[in-house]
Amino acid sequence: MEKALREFLESLALQRRSCPWAKKQSLAAQLRELESEVKELKAALKKKDTENIREEYGDVVWDTLMFGVIAEEKGLFRIKGAVEGAHAKLVRRKPWVFGGEKVSTSAEAVRRWNEIKALEKLEKRGRKRWNEIKKLEKESRLR
Repeated sequence: MEKALREFLESLALQRRSCPWAKKQSLAAQLRELESEVKELKAALKKKDTENIREEYGDVVWDTLMFGVIAEEKGLFRIKGAVEGAHAKLVRRKPWVFGGEKVSTSAEAVRRWNEIKALEKLEKRGRKRWNEIKKLEKESRLR
């Protein structure tokens, strides 16, 4: 899997450098491509067309990773960092899978997920406000 993913990312980067159409793609344009592929995946799911589901899923992966290639090129983020962040979020938000918590039902899992997500948002807002306060303090000392 690791080799296949690495080779695919290298191919996407080559496509970005070498294909006139791919060179012109902005993040917004790439997002439209991704949305189109998601619609095709939904249609395949609705039809229960297993072969087409796999193909369209691959196209969603393609366009998702291409979005990351463009974002890296623009210095917005690294794909590796986004994947590591998503993994850390998964582990944080599912302590009944990766920690010692216990949930018995799907409803409990959803409730707990939502509680953890809400706490994370509060913490993020708190950090943002703290940084704003520190910035104001620094600016007032400079005057």
